[in-house]
Amino acid sequence: MDLFPVQLMAFIGILLGVLARSFLPYLRKTIKENLPLSWEHRYTALLIVGVVASFLVYPRFQIPPDGFDMFVAAFVFGFGVDALILEGWAWIESKEEEIASSTPH
Repeated sequence: MDLFPVQLMAFIGILLGVLARSFLPYLRKTIKENLPLSWEHRYTALLIVGVVASFLVYPRFQIPPDGFDMFVAAFVFGFGVDALILEGWAWIESKEEEIASSTPH
């Protein structure tokens, strides 16, 4: 098997995993609360962070030999990496709010 299609499939799997982790909570909230679909700038930021994260973590991904297993592993790898990024982002935001609320005005 040619190496380029395998690498491309691995990258696409990572990217789809990252994007799924970023946008599934938005879709769940939209459906649960019956909200209209709308686009905010923070979603654009999440998209950019997702693409950058995919490029950054791709070199660390060890490509398994089988095609489907590789795609699933790449998806899960991207999903997990983005989960770490989003949790870190949420933690930083909560600390900023905590600091802002404790600072006298």
